[in-house]
Amino acid sequence: MVHYCMLANQPKLELKGMEGGKIQMELSKSSPLAAAKDIHMHALDLSTPAPDQLVQEWTCFKDGKPNGVTVFTLKKE
Repeated sequence: MVHYCMLANQPKLELKGMEGGKIQMELSKSSPLAAAKDIHMHALDLSTPAPDQLVQEWTCFKDGKPNGVTVFTLKKE
């Protein structure tokens, strides 16, 4: 999956696992950026904790290490 990011880069994420209703994606080695130095979205976890919810957890990397997680909870009303 290509993430078209507001950071003006396009990291490629690939499936790392599916377990217990959670999809885990991480930066692909074929991604066209310098992961050790470029700030980028490095991972995405998707889960459905309830039938009417989708939770996205985006992990940002800076200087080759985690720099925060942003969580979006989408709920059908």
